[in-house]
Amino acid sequence: MLTRLLTQLVGIIISFAITPALVAGLGAELYGAWQVIQRIMSHLAVGHFKPMSVLKLTLAHRQSDPDVAAKRRQVGASLMVWLAALPLVLGLGALALWFLERLIPVAPELRDGVFIAMSIAVFIVALTPLAGAPMGVLKGQNLEYRAMGAQPTVKLLAYGVIYALVVMGFGLPWVVAAYGGQIFVVGALCYWIARRHVSWLGVARPSREEFRGFFRLNLWSLLSAFIQQVFRGGDLILISMTLGPALVTVYTLTRAAMHRTIEPIIALFNAGLPGMGELVGAGDLQRAAQVRLEMVRALLFSAGVVGCVVLLLNEAFLAVWVGAKFYGGDLLTLLLVLTVTIGALTRVEEILIDSALQLKHKSLFQAGAGAAFIGGFLLLQPHLGLMAAPLCLLCAHGAVLLLYMWLNARTLGEPFGAFVRPQIAPLAMALTLLLLCRWALPEPAIAGWGGLFAYGVLLTPAFAVAAWFLVLRAEDRKRLKKRLGRLRK
Repeated sequence: MLTRLLTQLVGIIISFAITPALVAGLGAELYGAWQVIQRIMSHLAVGHFKPMSVLKLTLAHRQSDPDVAAKRRQVGASLMVWLAALPLVLGLGALALWFLERLIPVAPELRDGVFIAMSIAVFIVALTPLAGAPMGVLKGQNLEYRAMGAQPTVKLLAYGVIYALVVMGFGLPWVVAAYGGQIFVVGALCYWIARRHVSWLGVARPSREEFRGFFRLNLWSLLSAFIQQVFRGGDLILISMTLGPALVTVYTLTRAAMHRTIEPIIALFNAGLPGMGELVGAGDLQRAAQVRLEMVRALLFSAGVVGCVVLLLNEAFLAVWVGAKFYGGDLLTLLLVLTVTIGALTRVEEILIDSALQLKHKSLFQAGAGAAFIGGFLLLQPHLGLMAAPLCLLCAHGAVLLLYMWLNARTLGEPFGAFVRPQIAPLAMALTLLLLCRWALPEPAIAGWGGLFAYGVLLTPAFAVAAWFLVLRAEDRKRLKKRLGRLRK
């Protein structure tokens, strides 16, 4: 898990280092277009029915099953789903290209470059599941850590190539091609690693019953994945369509510090999904409930610390990083901090839901909240402008969180009130800490990276101490110290 955290940190450092060059080299419009293309790629990928995500879940659920032939048939079922869905993905890609001027309304002289970039993106999406199959096997067998050295290395090289391309004046299509290239290189490396560490690795043709069962899971996974993309990227597409890609740049850069710092923590928790799946599969629900509660409280502690630092330093950080004109304002920052925090909590709840293979209820909950988010944004955007996106997203995440808690309480056999009660106090304290930080403390006057770093070094430990005692209980602090001690060893 420590290796996974380090990998995520490498990605954050690279991303923060290269973003100013991308914004300066591509310009605000094309950088915003690039952000939207990445979200469209994620939406197109849903057309594959997410077979590799389901493969990870089914293998994790069967981790202790000695029937290796059944595991090979699961791999075969995932590849059959990919092949069957390939025409759908290409069709959706063609639709995206047809309506591209509506999705990404850039200046006329930039349209050809955006069209070529989007065409390359469709090709990448079409082949991504094939490249992702080896990683799906490694994740399902709880062996993802074996590939941790490969991922940051390839990512570093890919971003180095992207940086060089932008500096030399190459356009958006080259950036998209370099971005996609890393997916296939990582896939090849993961296949080589899986060949060495997964003794049963192979593909077998599934029976009709096995394929149907796998496909049913994929149908619910499809709906779930599509709505997840609405939550995680639909806001950018809606902003691009209604307000233009330049404001997408402002929105993403204002959110960047909070979003990119919380993502590694979520990824760290997601690394425990196979272990959670093993607990649920073995019927050890008491231990599963304890692990889930630990993750919720650890996330609230982390979000409280990071959120306070972001609320105080985000304006100064953006001014030094990419320029003050890309700062969306204090209110937008606050709404985005709250949205990222509540959204992260829903993703922690998803770990237990996915481990129990409760994809149907998860998908239905997300579908209702996603529809409400889109409708709310379209209704409020003419009146609130850019602020409509985080406000509607925050409400949607809050509704999903409550529904997820209800579903997990039912899975664990606990009354809803008893299930929710232990996390009300830490959630309330984390939110109170964020709001107090926003309105009770003055924003410091900072000039340059040196001043920003000095304030960060001073503020982070102070907020960490406050969150340590306000958000975490004594038993949480004791347990967290124990886990940190294990990581050091």
